[in-house]
Amino acid sequence: NSHSELGTPAADDLPLLSTDCSFVVRVVDTVPPTFDDYPGGPGDGEGCPIDMTDIATIGSPGGALQATGPAGATFTFALPTATDAVDAPVTVTCDNPVDDVYPIGTTTVTCTAVDNSHSELGTPAADDLPLLSTDCSFVVRVVDTLPPTCKDS
Repeated sequence: NSHSELGTPAADDLPLLSTDCSFVVRVVDTVPPTFDDYPGGPGDGEGCPIDMTDIATIGSPGGALQATGPAGATFTFALPTATDAVDAPVTVTCDNPVDDVYPIGTTTVTCTAVDNSHSELGTPAADDLPLLSTDCSFVVRVVDTLPPTCKDS
């Protein structure tokens, strides 16, 4: 509109000069999800069950598991939950199923909460963003403390 500021009557006869431009604003989620406190867990915000390793308290919360056969023992736990500022719900998976047979010895179970919000932006450029995730882990220890029994023959 600067031509009308020239102060001459002829300037009002000039066409208005303009141009358009555009730009892309890319909004991304850069904060990974967080695990919710696990019921009966350590209460430290980690979000996984407590380690099941204490031989003195076999079968109790925090205690090791007694083997029930040569394959080990079944341990059942509730899948941890997680929250995210953008995603709802957050996908949580563990590398051992929630109702699995654990062998005699020590097994570390890792659970991962995945933030998929960047893939929901609907733009091809979203595919170049790293997948945001958070892990928590706990240990399951299976022991065989029972003596062998003799069968009557």
